[in-house]
Amino acid sequence: RKCCRKIPNRKKRDKALCEKNHKKFGSFLKFVKKYPEECFDVHWEPQVLKVDAKWWPYIDFVGHQENLHEDAKTLLSNLYRADEAEDEHGSPQSAWDRYGKTGWGNDNDLCEKRPYEFLEENSSAHNLNAGSQMLEWYTPELEKIVEKEWAVEWEQKEVQFQKIKLFPDRK
Repeated sequence: RKCCRKIPNRKKRDKALCEKNHKKFGSFLKFVKKYPEECFDVHWEPQVLKVDAKWWPYIDFVGHQENLHEDAKTLLSNLYRADEAEDEHGSPQSAWDRYGKTGWGNDNDLCEKRPYEFLEENSSAHNLNAGSQMLEWYTPELEKIVEKEWAVEWEQKEVQFQKIKLFPDRK
């Protein structure tokens, strides 16, 4: 709906169609594509474009949503600060040791109370289990639109995003 409200008033027909169909995935794709500035949201930008091309040769780890907890642990376990104190055994502490094992903590009034490991459980509004609902929203035609518009995601070899085919190509 935020997108629909931003469509210029001079485009009354589009604005009305957007409002009427704001819960339909096909309508969402149409208006995000047709009004990219009005419908901009960081969540539907291609992720790989957030990294300048000059940096890709230096990236040696990319985490994936489906393995979020494990990938965060792997990444944080390999990050150390040169000026960081050692643990009781004289070993340097990784970012995982210092922050990941304890999550956000149970005493944090500024954030959600999460005493679990970092990203171990997700009780926030971001935990929508969207992957299991894909067939509810997609059609073969919409899948092709997404594959075309976000093709850059699968073309970036360093990322290795798994390409999902909901509907086999019919010949």
